[in-house]
Amino acid sequence: MRGVAVSRLAVAALSAVAAVVVAYAVRGHSVAAADAVPGAPCPLSPISITGTIPQDSSQNSQTYFDCFAWQEFIGLNWDADPGHAGAPDPSMPASAFGKPSDPEPPVFESYEDALDVFKPGAAPPSKWGTIDQSPCAVQHMVAGPDRRVLRMSSIIAPDFQTPNGVLQAFPASGPSWLADRDGNMVWYQILIDKDEFDYIVDKQYYDADRQLYAITTHGRIDMPEGTLGGPLGAIEIKAAWVPISDPAREKRYRMQQAIILDADGGCHEVKVGLVALHIIHKTQSQPTWVWSTFEHVDDAPAAGATPGTFLFSRPTCQPSPIPASCQLPRGGSQTSCSPNNPPAYMPSAYFSKKASCPIYPIQVSHENPVDPTAAAINSYVTSLIRSDDPTSVYQYYRLVNVLWASNSADPNAGPSPPIEPVLVNGITPPTTKPVANVATETYAQQMTCLSCHENARIAKALDEMPSWKPYFSDFSFILSQAHTPPPSVPRLIQPVHRR
Repeated sequence: MRGVAVSRLAVAALSAVAAVVVAYAVRGHSVAAADAVPGAPCPLSPISITGTIPQDSSQNSQTYFDCFAWQEFIGLNWDADPGHAGAPDPSMPASAFGKPSDPEPPVFESYEDALDVFKPGAAPPSKWGTIDQSPCAVQHMVAGPDRRVLRMSSIIAPDFQTPNGVLQAFPASGPSWLADRDGNMVWYQILIDKDEFDYIVDKQYYDADRQLYAITTHGRIDMPEGTLGGPLGAIEIKAAWVPISDPAREKRYRMQQAIILDADGGCHEVKVGLVALHIIHKTQSQPTWVWSTFEHVDDAPAAGATPGTFLFSRPTCQPSPIPASCQLPRGGSQTSCSPNNPPAYMPSAYFSKKASCPIYPIQVSHENPVDPTAAAINSYVTSLIRSDDPTSVYQYYRLVNVLWASNSADPNAGPSPPIEPVLVNGITPPTTKPVANVATETYAQQMTCLSCHENARIAKALDEMPSWKPYFSDFSFILSQAHTPPPSVPRLIQPVHRR
């Protein structure tokens, strides 16, 4: 079955190339302009400065998946169409891509926030394109595509907003939040595209009972795939933002207005800059998803390099004493200036510099060398972006790497619904080569995305279900955030009642 899919992929490749070339010219960015930038790395699927988001890669190689990732990044960061959530603005020229202080939201910011999909009591989410308001609205802080609510103090905890779940830059044995050189906390969001949103809503998988019922009666969780010339497929975005107020830095970052709802219940309206972007995309040729991660070039230095002016590194770092009331059992009486050392304690407040347990800057550095394939393609895309606009902020972003499977067997293709963890064969680059982002996996840079996502499972009801097992949720952790209906609603599956 998978062989048939790959054959279909090969047949569609030429038409996909033609579509990209046409789109390139229509947007005002001519094919000749691409030729003017030397060393085009993917001639069968050329990277273009357009709002096009590819449905799949036309070729199975590291170079082509790196090009695929860059085309996704460009399309997802294209200005969004004000009238169509999830779609690019067709009137925007390539010369406007990444204009500093662009007030228009990018396409991915018009996607659905995962926290608004999985509501208490398994309530249905609002219709696509609707941005739910937060408690900050009563303070006249109204959310919209150009001013989203950031409220995540964890990217994996069951309750994203619990103070005890501040595990932002990847979970560790203790606190793992991240703050920049000025002590500004990094904030995270998870967003999903319309294909994934429609799948979850149509199946009612925002209800934990529905997930278990579906698996025990029909089979498995199987997100939609992107196909060349067809649907886009399921896409999940993990974005990391940090407050930035320095005008010189603002010219180098994708800036956005944001409303931060912190774990203390406080509301703060700030300008934030994009420091990292994960893109995961399920496609026909990659049922185990394509895993791409981008970071800003100013995030952190290489291991052993001079800290310089990087956002998450200070050349004058000095340890400071930890108040006795903040100290944890694991020990330590002062903060650390060693790179990638997890925080010593939990903050008692998120915005107060005078808090009893204040947020403090974390020293960060890259632990892994630059991938040479990604580096070459980064140089090419940077030149391409600059050829349209030498001031574009996107020239300062780079692809870290892309994970894909050379033997992309579908874990959902077996006779029984899979139990996590699942085995993914042919992971490329191999698992011996870490792929990590310094702003999202700061304290776990020797791992890869699949080290965690192979363990993704369905939601578990608070009351025990006799048929529940850790059924695999197709690499997506967000399904585990589903709730169960209130007591007044009849249950699909009856819980166990113990005496």
